[in-house]
Amino acid sequence: MPEDTNTTDHEELGADTAAGANASDATEQDGAPATGAPIDEPDLGDAGKKALVAERAARRAAEKAAKTSAEALTALRAEIALNSKPESEQAEARIRAAAKAESDATANKRILRSELRAAAKGKLADPSDAGLFINVDDFEVGADGEVDAAELDAAITNLITAKPHLAAPPTRRFGGSGDQGAHRGHSVPPQLTRSDLSKMTHAEVLAADRNGQLDTLKGTK
Repeated sequence: MPEDTNTTDHEELGADTAAGANASDATEQDGAPATGAPIDEPDLGDAGKKALVAERAARRAAEKAAKTSAEALTALRAEIALNSKPESEQAEARIRAAAKAESDATANKRILRSELRAAAKGKLADPSDAGLFINVDDFEVGADGEVDAAELDAAITNLITAKPHLAAPPTRRFGGSGDQGAHRGHSVPPQLTRSDLSKMTHAEVLAADRNGQLDTLKGTK
């Protein structure tokens, strides 16, 4: 007797439908969104952001330690290989290596200072103050010549927290009448008191003077 093809097709369709329903149920039970829409990440908050910065700092420290160990091993192997060569070649190679190390260090410092000034624009009243109060030796230039922008931003934020008088004054949007147009774009930096000066270093006082934060004390405003 020939097989009823309609019955077979209905059975296969029913099996496929049941399997799809089971898969959908499993997805819903697992808590995954049925539509495949991305899940919004919650705001970390200040505490979460600080923890994230600390975690990244720890990871960078571990990476730096591993890199230092690898460089030390490479240097040791190079030294062993160099010792097998004539003394004249050894001396020449060491001179070249020292010159390259000095050149690289100078170039890296120049890159770091430039990147630090760029990162401080809009955040410090005088971006050059970043180089006075932040040690560029705390940062590294990657093999590709890039600097971790997040590290620089964090350092500037910490500097502003510790020395708020270095921060750029808030920009004021013009909202007055027509006769106030001459004052548009002019903002007065926060003025310091004698009490503030007593807690500052000589370099900080000079920076504050450049930023116009001593104008009231000097009687120029």
